[in-house]
Amino acid sequence: MRTAHKDILWPDAGWRTVHPAPRAESLGGHYAACDLANVRPAPPGAGFRRLGGSRAGLVPLGAAAEIDATWEWPGSSGAIEWTHPDSSAPPDVIQIPAAVRIIAAPHATLRVHERGPVAIAGDGAPSSAVCPCLWRGRHVAGDGAMVRFSAIGDFSDWSLLRCGQSPAAPCALVPAPAGRGADAAPVTAIVPWGDALLLAATADTLSLLTGDPASGSLALLSDRIGILSPSAWCSDGSAVWFLSREGLCRIVPGAGPPVQITASVLPDLWRGLDPAAWHFSLAWSAWERGVYVSATPRDATKRGVHAFIDPGGSGDSPPTVWPDEYASLQHEPVEMATAIFDTPTRHPRVALKGRDGAWRVHDAAASADDGATLASRILLGPIRAAGNAGESAFAAELETSFASQGSAVSLCISASDAPEALLSSSGGFGGLPPGRLAASPVRSSTFTLPATSSGPIRHPVLRPRLRGAWCTLRLSATAPWSLDTLRLTSRSTGRFRP
Repeated sequence: MRTAHKDILWPDAGWRTVHPAPRAESLGGHYAACDLANVRPAPPGAGFRRLGGSRAGLVPLGAAAEIDATWEWPGSSGAIEWTHPDSSAPPDVIQIPAAVRIIAAPHATLRVHERGPVAIAGDGAPSSAVCPCLWRGRHVAGDGAMVRFSAIGDFSDWSLLRCGQSPAAPCALVPAPAGRGADAAPVTAIVPWGDALLLAATADTLSLLTGDPASGSLALLSDRIGILSPSAWCSDGSAVWFLSREGLCRIVPGAGPPVQITASVLPDLWRGLDPAAWHFSLAWSAWERGVYVSATPRDATKRGVHAFIDPGGSGDSPPTVWPDEYASLQHEPVEMATAIFDTPTRHPRVALKGRDGAWRVHDAAASADDGATLASRILLGPIRAAGNAGESAFAAELETSFASQGSAVSLCISASDAPEALLSSSGGFGGLPPGRLAASPVRSSTFTLPATSSGPIRHPVLRPRLRGAWCTLRLSATAPWSLDTLRLTSRSTGRFRP
């Protein structure tokens, strides 16, 4: 079989899993060949082609201090000063809508969307608001189980005593199913979408407001799927990505209910996480054209669950999930921002704030993860080695070609008749719970591909001779490398009974 899609690798993070298998077509006969190539168009404006393989190392942005950080509202005449709650001084009251926190770093500016809680001044204003934003000329914020709206054009007027007196008066909505009353859950996220739509979520529900809150309609989209925390969502401009109790979801506001992304790919990924025990962070990377998703335990001794999501092209195929693994627990992100560099030729990137408080970005030129040894690992698969469902196969030959290779690369091929067994044995995502067929035998062979010279390298044909309907390929190295193409030739051995 031959893959129909070539965009199967992306270079910026550790474990990256392609699942489900690349779309393929049978070549006929007893043998089938699976070609894996990673050539992908460069990001807009970039003057180079990026090849998959070596993960980009983490580079610190410097001592980006958040004390006395600057707040700014887009389109306002100026910025406002605010003292961060982590400092010893009490926070000042915010007089105008707080939406973006600006943090100064050497050679870069970090822009963080504020999720709260924040203090807002005004008549009847909530004392501890979450998810502050501006929508339809109103200041909007979550206040317990309510979504509060200030008066139109007057951000200091929040008094619900004037609710209903005019279309511009302050008002409030409760985005909870009817009958919840005092049991209504607190608002966890507010997502403005243009001038006509606004998503309001609790940890277990998702509602859509259409039109102005004083005269519009509030519809319940789901009484099971919500957004876990104020930082557990981001927008790519055409859709909203968010973490729910069921895992990663995606929704286009106004175009239907949310779609569960990981349910059909890796059902146990990010499922059932407790917001009280985890830091959730999502950020859209316009430079890499994908979504960074991180769940970092508040317990600093435990490893988190992180991934880069490639939305892919149009069609019914699910987005590609590329798991990330950080060399140090202190590097695992608890917050994300957009880094705008002073150098015009550098594109904005996602900045990651680690447990140690330092902000970092991925840099393809780095040879280490902020002092830690670079562990570059990629997992490809599970890939159907047999031509047809229900058949087993024999992995006969494996050919590799590298565009560059800074050190020896370890290549491990594993085969099994159950794809879940291959994922459970891979160790990716910090070790997922075993699948229902994880007890199926896994057969593996490991090869060392030496770096014999600089520049492109084509290695001799390998003969793993492994039996299994599915296979995975794991490549790892401790120095930068770039895989160009890989070809696996297999032979069908007939039908098998799982």
